[in-house]
Amino acid sequence: MDRLLENIKALWGEFTYSVGNLDVLYASDPSRFWLIAGILAFVLVLLLWLVIAAVLRKKKKAAEMEKEKTSIRTFVSVEKEEDASKEGAIMLPLPERIVSCGEQLNRETARRILLNAPRTLADIVSAYERSSAGVQAGLAQLVKESRMLESYGLHLNEDGFPLGILVDAWNYFPDQNTLRSFVELLANPNEQIQMNAVRILSAIREPKSLSLLVPALVRPDRYVTARVADVFLSMPNQSAALLAYMLPEVNDPQKVLMLEIIAQAGVEFPTENVLACLKSKNMQVRSAACLALGSGHMTSPVPQLILAANDRQWQVRAAAAKALGQIGDARGLTALQSLLADKEGWVAAAAKEAMAVYDDFTGKN
Repeated sequence: MDRLLENIKALWGEFTYSVGNLDVLYASDPSRFWLIAGILAFVLVLLLWLVIAAVLRKKKKAAEMEKEKTSIRTFVSVEKEEDASKEGAIMLPLPERIVSCGEQLNRETARRILLNAPRTLADIVSAYERSSAGVQAGLAQLVKESRMLESYGLHLNEDGFPLGILVDAWNYFPDQNTLRSFVELLANPNEQIQMNAVRILSAIREPKSLSLLVPALVRPDRYVTARVADVFLSMPNQSAALLAYMLPEVNDPQKVLMLEIIAQAGVEFPTENVLACLKSKNMQVRSAACLALGSGHMTSPVPQLILAANDRQWQVRAAAAKALGQIGDARGLTALQSLLADKEGWVAAAAKEAMAVYDDFTGKN
C-alpha cells in the first residue's frame, strides 16, 4: 500500500513538472507534450461542463421554488385588506368575509354584497347565523334598503336563484313593505311573474299577507282571483277563518268566491257567518255556503243543511245533499233518502252519491 502511494506521488510530481515546463517538454519529447496537453484540455472541458451544469441546476431550482411560491394562496382577512395587493393573495369567499367582519358590517363587505346582488342573497343566508348581532343588524338594513328580496323574486326562473334561499331570507328579514311588493306582483300583467308571486307567497306562508290578499281578492279588475285563491289555500286554517269572518263585509259575488275558497280549504272554521249565508236571497251564495259547511266535516251545521235540502232551487238542494254526505252524520239520512226521489236528476244523483257514505258506514253494499 505504501509503495502504491509512493508511485502515485511520483507520477503526480512528474505530471505537474511537465505541465510547468511544457515548452521544454515540447522541444525534447513532442509526443509526451501532446499527451499532457490533451489531458489538460479534457480536464478543462470537464471543469467547464461541471460549472455550466451547476449554474443550470441552480436556475432550475430557483424556478421551481418560484412556481411553488406562486401556487400557495394567501387568504386575506377583512381586517387586513391592505395586504390584498401582495402577490399570490386572494380574498376570502363572501360568506367568510361577512362572518369575519367582527362587531359590525364594514363598508367594503357591504359594497361586495351589493356588487352582485341579488345573487349574493345566498351568501347572506349562508353567513347570517354565524355572524355577530351587529353584523346581522347591518345585513338586515342592507337587504331592506336595497330591496334585495324583491329583486331576487324577479329572478326565480333563472339558474342560481332557488326559491329556498328566498324563503330562508324571509325568515331572517321579514318586512311588511316587502310583503306588500310580493302581493303586488299578483297584479303584474306578465303571467310568469304572477306565478312567481304565488310561489313566493305560498312558500313563505306569512299570515300577515292574508290581510293584504283580501282586498286583492275583491278586485278582479286588477288581480287574477285564481292566483290570489292559490295563496289563500297555501294557508288553509288561517284563510278559512279569516274569509268566514269577512263574509258580512263583501257583496254576493265576492261571498261566493270566498265560500268557494273555504270549501277548497277543507278545514274547520267559525260557522256563524257561513250559516247566515244559507238565508241569502242569492241562490249561488246559498249553494256555496252548503259546500263550505260540508267541507269542514263539522256536525254542528247538519240541522241547517237539512233545511237547505228543501230549498226551492235545485242547485242548493244538490249542494246540501253533497254537504250532508261529506259530513256523514246520521241525522241527515232521512233528508238524503227524500232527495233520492227529487225530480231534478242532479239532485237525485248527489243524494245517491252522498248515501254511499252512510252505506259504507253501516256495512251495506
